[in-house]
Amino acid sequence: MRRLILAPAVLTALVLAGASCTTEPAAIDDQKTAPSTPSATQPVETSVAPMSLLQAKKALLTLRDLPAGWTGGKATEEPSRPEKTGSYDPAECVVVLHPLHERGAPLKKVGVTFTSATDFSISETVTTWPVTQRGIVQRVADTLSRCSAFKLTYPTGEESTFTARQVALGGLSDVVAVHFEETSGFRYGMHVGWAVRGGGVLRLQMGDSYSEALFVSTLSKATSRLEDAAG
Repeated sequence: MRRLILAPAVLTALVLAGASCTTEPAAIDDQKTAPSTPSATQPVETSVAPMSLLQAKKALLTLRDLPAGWTGGKATEEPSRPEKTGSYDPAECVVVLHPLHERGAPLKKVGVTFTSATDFSISETVTTWPVTQRGIVQRVADTLSRCSAFKLTYPTGEESTFTARQVALGGLSDVVAVHFEETSGFRYGMHVGWAVRGGGVLRLQMGDSYSEALFVSTLSKATSRLEDAAG
């Protein structure tokens, strides 16, 4: 089993977008990423009644959803800020890690983190929006076909190269997941998935020290909770 160790720069650029945390790194003022070109097949986004704070918290995973041996699981409200990203090459590859980066700040954001006895972690966030967000699933899938490898420059100036591939999810709808492998120095892997129900978006991140089957099963449970909470 491979231990997932994330350097501070990696935490800044990757984990902050989805993990439950109370600190915010310095703003990235010089954003180099360019808007991606939407797919012609993306769903039309329409106005919806946004999830309430209580609904969003109910959508998060709990300890009962995980195998024995995990701790944590306290749902907390987080600052509703736009996602912060580094500089990507190719520029459009920002979408595969930050599909909501062009959407501005969500109405609400809640998060939860679980930790195991071996220091591995699972992080999940749910954000709420006043319009449907199904388009991000297609955007990630479309962009991933051109971003099987990319470079990310962190705000600190450090660089990483990644490979990325889509994860098969069986019959899950309006859900997309990606396996990332850092190949240049830090040498770690992670699974990240997004599920959309109306204006609610969940993001789940797990290190690949766990099997892909466990990640898919956990993402499926998280998606069911989101769907039930959204009503």
